[in-house]
Amino acid sequence: MYGQFSPGDLSEQHKSLEGIKNCQKCHSIGEKISEAKCLECHEQIKILIDGNIGYHGSSESISQECSTCHSEHFGRKYEIIHFDPDAFDHEKSGYSLLGGHKKVECQACHKKDNISNEDLRKKTRTYIGLSTECNSCHLNVHKPSIGEDCSVCHNFTDFKSTTSFDHSKTNFQLTGKHIDLKCDKCHNINSDNKTISFAINNYNTCNTCHKDVHNNQYSKGCATCHITESFKTILNQHTFDHSKTKFPLIGKHNNVKCDNCHFDRGKNITINSKCNQCHKDYHNGEFVNNSVIQDCNNCHTANGFYPSIYTIEKHNDLKFQLQGSHLAIPCENCHKEADKWKFKRVGSNCNDCHKNIHNDYISKKFLKDNQCSGCHIVDSWSAINFEHDYTDFPLQGRHNDTSCRSCHFIISKDGEVVQQFNFGENNCYQCHENIHEKKFENKDKITCTNCHTINSWQVEIFDHAKTGYQLTGYHEKLLCTKCHFKTNQENHKVLKFETKKVKCSDCH
Repeated sequence: MYGQFSPGDLSEQHKSLEGIKNCQKCHSIGEKISEAKCLECHEQIKILIDGNIGYHGSSESISQECSTCHSEHFGRKYEIIHFDPDAFDHEKSGYSLLGGHKKVECQACHKKDNISNEDLRKKTRTYIGLSTECNSCHLNVHKPSIGEDCSVCHNFTDFKSTTSFDHSKTNFQLTGKHIDLKCDKCHNINSDNKTISFAINNYNTCNTCHKDVHNNQYSKGCATCHITESFKTILNQHTFDHSKTKFPLIGKHNNVKCDNCHFDRGKNITINSKCNQCHKDYHNGEFVNNSVIQDCNNCHTANGFYPSIYTIEKHNDLKFQLQGSHLAIPCENCHKEADKWKFKRVGSNCNDCHKNIHNDYISKKFLKDNQCSGCHIVDSWSAINFEHDYTDFPLQGRHNDTSCRSCHFIISKDGEVVQQFNFGENNCYQCHENIHEKKFENKDKITCTNCHTINSWQVEIFDHAKTGYQLTGYHEKLLCTKCHFKTNQENHKVLKFETKKVKCSDCH
């Protein structure tokens, strides 16, 4: 019943018995080892069972014999239980893994440093002996000011969350912005860099945590003017009648913090009504006349720098009048460059603001004084008012419906867009692909007009009788492509007309 073993195979614990002769302490011939016998030696397990503690003290474990899970005497290296920590249901231990504990490796908690019992600490490996108290694994950084019960403030999700702590039960109730502060903003880390102090003296005085920016000029206390919701909200700001001063507050000035203007922290300051006393001159002196900056109210109001109140009517009194699409352009599109405003010497020619994408492609006679107005109008770039009749190629028929880009912006073999305005001889094949190859060339010139017109590609004027094959009857109604098929040659389509098929049997 003991298996094949020798005394040398016994575990160190079993070797400590009074020699091999005392096997009867646990074994009786022909009898099964009783649970009571096991617990005579395994005292720590007995303590767990008696106290209903841990897995061994659970109802599932107590109802079973030790031998249900454990075996012995198969050698020192033999695992008396095939325990898989990853498959273990920790609920059965009496300690539920919640929150962050679910992500922790077993050995992070089940290690010697966390076991208080010296006998269990000597074991090479054990999963018993841990306490359920937080500080058995975690350092209590709040000693001695807050006590030992971590759950008063913390939960199992993370240490940083302290949502369960009711600060109203202390002598300092949290209101306003104080509610959103992290604990260590007020409760500083002590000099040992481990513990945090929660005992704060003079907690009713704001400057315990906050710097007095008024340098003790106001003895009535911060709460006289400030509230915990925000320092920016001044209690007496709305009660003070600023209209009694020389500078009534209107527009956005009503929402400006006092110290934005009264920046000497409560001292009496003489403030005039000049905008540049508080605001930077973003125009860098462009509106200075006789060494005096012109009034900002000509363009701006106290309701905001944007939008400008400088009207189109005022702009049209200048040399450059706003018309067409220019009416919809924001001021900064013309007057702001690299975050700098510029109003003088901006320029009134098109190319002062717009890039001339045509460069030297267009003849100077069509681009007088380098002005775009020879072709374009201010309503839209796509609206062209160019009179093509002034060129050597008047637009007729379908050409009148064709966009300028279709002829003058050509995609090269490299896939680049190339401009072309000077075509030389106005041959059809300069724009249109010759699908007939050289079949209809006449003295090195292709005469498309023998068959086609500028109104349609459909053949309307070709006399088929001149080919030697008179079209009669139903043949007169057929499309050319019914007999003259397209074929692919050198990656392009070619329409063959010399079919040499004149017999009925060639087609039918």
